[in-house]
Amino acid sequence: MVSRRQLVTLSVLCGACGYIPVASSFSGLVELSRRKSCRQQQTLLYSKWGGPRTGVRLPLLDVSDESSWILPLPSSHLPAPLTTPYVYGMSVHRPVHRMLMDNAVSEAKAEKILSGASTSTPPAALFGHVAWRDPLTSTSDDKMENHSLLGAIGCATEILAMDKKGSDAEDNSDDDKTADSVTCLVRGSFRFVVKEVVQIFPYPVAIVDQLVDRHDQAPSTVFQDPDEMYSDLSVDDIISRIKQAMDTLLERRLEPPPTLSPLEQSILEQVNTASPLNLKNAMNQEEAQEMTAVWDVFIDSVLEDYLFALGIMAAEIGQANNELRTQMLIETNGVQRLRIVLKELDRQNGLASAQKLAETIVEESSDPDEKELKVGTPEMPPWTKSIQIGMRVEYYWSEADGWCAGAVAEKPMKVVDELIITVLFDDGETHRLPFHPEEKVRWRPPQ
Repeated sequence: MVSRRQLVTLSVLCGACGYIPVASSFSGLVELSRRKSCRQQQTLLYSKWGGPRTGVRLPLLDVSDESSWILPLPSSHLPAPLTTPYVYGMSVHRPVHRMLMDNAVSEAKAEKILSGASTSTPPAALFGHVAWRDPLTSTSDDKMENHSLLGAIGCATEILAMDKKGSDAEDNSDDDKTADSVTCLVRGSFRFVVKEVVQIFPYPVAIVDQLVDRHDQAPSTVFQDPDEMYSDLSVDDIISRIKQAMDTLLERRLEPPPTLSPLEQSILEQVNTASPLNLKNAMNQEEAQEMTAVWDVFIDSVLEDYLFALGIMAAEIGQANNELRTQMLIETNGVQRLRIVLKELDRQNGLASAQKLAETIVEESSDPDEKELKVGTPEMPPWTKSIQIGMRVEYYWSEADGWCAGAVAEKPMKVVDELIITVLFDDGETHRLPFHPEEKVRWRPPQ
C-alpha cells in the first residue's frame, strides 16, 4: 500500500493523465481550520443526498486475498475538502487487476464522450472493492463465482490517477502487457450491495445498489461481541465520547517524535537510515496536521445522516484495520457502528496511555538492566504462566479509568501467540480481554 504522504509524488507522475487529486485543495482547509477562533463560529452546510444510487454497473475486486490493500470507506456523502482521508494508493500487480483498472478508465472516458460531456472533466472511473460475501450464498470453493457474489457488500472506488511501471510502459502506455505493475490513486465513493452478476470472466462485473443505513433496523449479527460494554450508552453519550477520543488520538499524533538515545542514533547512523527515519517522522507530523484540520472542520459541519458520517470519519482517521472497516460497511445501524468505533478508539488510546506510562516507569528506574535496548519480538512476561482461575490481576483500561482490579473468572485460553482472559472486575462487570505480548504493559499482578 502506498503511503498517503507519497500521493503527492504519485500525482506528479500521473500529471500527464489529466487527473487532479483532491488532496491538492487541502491547503485551504488547513487555513480554514487555523482561522477558526472557536468551533461553533464556523458551520459548513452540505448535502449531496439525492436518493440512493441504483442499478450501477461495477467491475469487482476481492480484497480478502490482498492484505497490502486498504479497504476503502465511502466518502461520496462529504464535500470534496473533507474527502482527503479517503484517498489511498494501490499497487496492482496481477494482469487481470491491471486490465480491470484500464477498462474502468477507458469505459468512463468513452461514456463521457458519448454523453456529450466535456472531456476536460476527470472521468468517474469506478470499480468495487468486495468486503464481505453472504455465507449463505458462498462456500470456500466458489470464490468470486456468480452465486457467491449475490448479496455481497463493498465500497465503490473512484480511480483518480494511474501510473504504470514497466520496461516499455512509457512507449506503450495503453498495452497492459508491458506494465509490470500499476500504481493507482483512488478514493472511496459509496457503499454497495450486489444485486445481479452480469459477467464472471476475466473479472466479475455486477449490478449494484447503494446500501444506506436503516436506523430502525437491529444491529448486524455478522460481528457480535459478547463483552460489549457500550450497549447502555445513549446516542448523545456515544457521540460525545467519540469526539473526546478523537481529540485525544489526534493530540497524541501531533506530539513530537521521541528523542533517540545515543545508542539508537549510533545504530541508525551505522546502517545509514537516520535520514529516512527523520523524513518519516516529518511526514507523520504533516499527515497528523492534515487529519486534525479535517476533523476540526468535520465536527462543525451539518451533514445528512450524521451518525453514518461520524462513524465512517472516525474509523478512517483512526486508521482502522480491514477487519474493522468490513464491520463499518456491513453494519446498517448507525448507532451500533458508533459503538464499534468507540470501542476501537478506546482500545487505541488505552494502549497508548499504558505504553507511555511504562516508558515513564522505565525512564525513572534506577536499574540499568531495565534501560537496555530491547531487540526482537516482544515476549509474554514470566508471571503469565501462573495465571489461573481466581488469581487477582490489574488491567489498564484507559487514561480516564486507569488501572482496574479484578479476578480471573475462567481458565485462560491461548490463541496463537496471545491469551484470552475473562476478568470479573471489582465493579461487577465481566469482560473477555486479549493479553498480547505487544500489549503486556496493560496487564500486571496486583500491586
